[in-house]
Amino acid sequence: EFVVCSKQNPSKEDDTYTPKLTLSKLRGPGSYPQLRVEFSAPKLLYGNNLQEVEDKDFESVIWQLNEVLKEMAVETTTEALANASVSAMHYSKNIILEGRRTCMQILGEVHKSNLNGKLDYEWRSFKNGGEAVRFHCNSHELIFYNKVKDMEKGNLSPKRSIGGGGTIAEGSPFYNKEILRIEARLNKPGILRKKLERSGCKVEEEMKFKDLFSADTSKAVLSHFWSIIKGNMPLRVSERNSAADIFFAAAGLKIFFRLQLTAFILIVNELGISPIKELLGAKEDPRKFNELSNAVGAIKEKLKYSPFDNVDKALNAFITLK
Repeated sequence: EFVVCSKQNPSKEDDTYTPKLTLSKLRGPGSYPQLRVEFSAPKLLYGNNLQEVEDKDFESVIWQLNEVLKEMAVETTTEALANASVSAMHYSKNIILEGRRTCMQILGEVHKSNLNGKLDYEWRSFKNGGEAVRFHCNSHELIFYNKVKDMEKGNLSPKRSIGGGGTIAEGSPFYNKEILRIEARLNKPGILRKKLERSGCKVEEEMKFKDLFSADTSKAVLSHFWSIIKGNMPLRVSERNSAADIFFAAAGLKIFFRLQLTAFILIVNELGISPIKELLGAKEDPRKFNELSNAVGAIKEKLKYSPFDNVDKALNAFITLK
C-alpha cells in the first residue's frame, strides 16, 4: 500500500516534451521510494510520434532521457535507465496506406471485429473527419486511428487528441498521406509479460527497458493483436459485389437458402457479427448461424476481398518511418 505519492505531470500545452514522473513509497520497514517515469521515446527524440524509433536509437533515447530528467531535478545514470524495470509498455506502428485505401475504410472494417468476451470495445468518431477504434479493458487496450487527422485535432486542443498534435510540411514523405496508427498499450506488468509470451517473445524474470526496446518485440506484439482482430472479423466477402453477385456465387444451393445466405452476408458486412448473432438467436441455438457461416466459406474464393493488404505488408516488413 502506498503512503506517499507525488506527481510531476507536464502540461500538454508545454513547448518541450518532458516525461511524467510519479514518486511513491510503500508502507513498512525497509521500504524505499520508487520513481515511475512515463515517456514516449519518439516524442523525446523528435517532438512527435509520427516519426518512429528503431533499435539503433536506444542509446540516444536513454541519453536524452537522462538529460531531461536532470533538468527535472532527478539524478540518475544512463546505465540505471537502460536496466530499469518496466511495468508498462506501449508498442505502435504508423502505416502509410497505398493505392485507394483510406483510414476510414480500414477503421470501418476493424470496428466490426467481434471481440466481446476478449476485449470490450468503443467506437469514436471525430467531427473533423478523423476517427478511431478502441478495444480496451482495465489492463490493456488496442487502438487504431487516423494519425494525420488526430494530429490536426491535437493542434486545436491537445486534450482531444489520442497521440498529440503536430504538422506535416509540404515536401515531407508523409504529406497528404493516409496514415493508420496501431497502438498496443500494455499497462500492467502481469499483462505485459503475458502478452509478450503469447506473442512468442522471450521474457526474462526481470523485464528491463533495454530488453523490451526492440523492433522485433514490437512487431511480434502488434502482429499478435492484428491476427486476433482479423480472426474475429465479420465474414466479409466483397467490397463491391452486389446482392445479385453474392446470390449467383452461391449457385448449386437451394434457392431459399441462397436468399438467406445473401441477406446474412450483407447484414454482417454492414453491421458486424454481433447483431446477426442476436437476430438469429445464436446464443440459445447456434445451428442456423453456423450453417450460414460455413456456407460463406464455399463461395468466399469466388468473391475474394481483402481490405487489409497494406496493414499485413507493413507489419510484415516493419520498416521504420523517419
